[in-house]
Amino acid sequence: MVGCSALSGLAVGDRMMSEQADLFPRAPILDWLPGETLFSLVSRIHGLWGAQDAGRTASLLFGDRRRGTQHDLPGHLGDFVARTEGLLGDADALARERTLLAFYRHFMSERAEQAAVEEMVTGNIAHLKFRMGLLTSRFRANHPLKACVACMSRDVQEYGWAYWHTRHQHPGVWWCRDHGVFLRESRLKSTGVERFRWTLPREDLLMPVPPDVAQQAERIESAVAPFEQLIQALVGPGQDLRIDVARLKQCYRQQLSERGWTTEGGNIRWSRFLLEYLDFVEPLRRLPELNPADNSVGRSTCHAQGDIHFGT
Repeated sequence: MVGCSALSGLAVGDRMMSEQADLFPRAPILDWLPGETLFSLVSRIHGLWGAQDAGRTASLLFGDRRRGTQHDLPGHLGDFVARTEGLLGDADALARERTLLAFYRHFMSERAEQAAVEEMVTGNIAHLKFRMGLLTSRFRANHPLKACVACMSRDVQEYGWAYWHTRHQHPGVWWCRDHGVFLRESRLKSTGVERFRWTLPREDLLMPVPPDVAQQAERIESAVAPFEQLIQALVGPGQDLRIDVARLKQCYRQQLSERGWTTEGGNIRWSRFLLEYLDFVEPLRRLPELNPADNSVGRSTCHAQGDIHFGT
């Protein structure tokens, strides 16, 4: 079977057989594709089983119809590991490598990261985004599913599936370096539409790149492409870096001084600094996470209607 590895055809455990009896005599599971998210893997398993009921798949793999369907920071990973008998990895690794905690943990203390992992493993995630500071920040706490249509085509040819790449889901990433194109946002999940559904990338369910972005593609690309590279260098696979705020402040101060944007006494020459800074970051304000209009009150309503995605 294309896209399956040695895990294909393995049952997920005798204790689940009574639950699975009306689905398949032996329910097969799939192995990971390169850089795949947990949500993507379960969505592929859901498709492999031919299941029509998303809640049924959630119940079989997470123990309840409403568990595990969060595409960004899912809970009940311990139940998932138990029900798949650890064939797909342990719960800690799933949380840190196959969800958006793979991004956020680099900006958290070790203690806060461990607390987040424990909540995701046990399923107590009701207030996780609040405790991570996402709901009280000026940045949005919802995370749209994103895909590159060229990657989708390649993945279907190589693996038989289009799937969600972890590196494309990172906040601030809207550019595919492999194909040099903007990522496109899914109309589902983060908008509130089909929030409990398992889904894989489909071009007809992806929003088009906004015309104003397409018209200024070269200028915007010059900003978002290096920004994507910066993010991947910090949080990409194999990276175990953690932001030190004190050292970051020192780096900023040093750069300001080297560029002549501080006085001899160390004060910032705001009139000189702000003009160049604003000119530099203006293209980045097209990114939804960095666009003030996208983060304002009422944004979720506009977003659900498809009116706001890549910025205004």
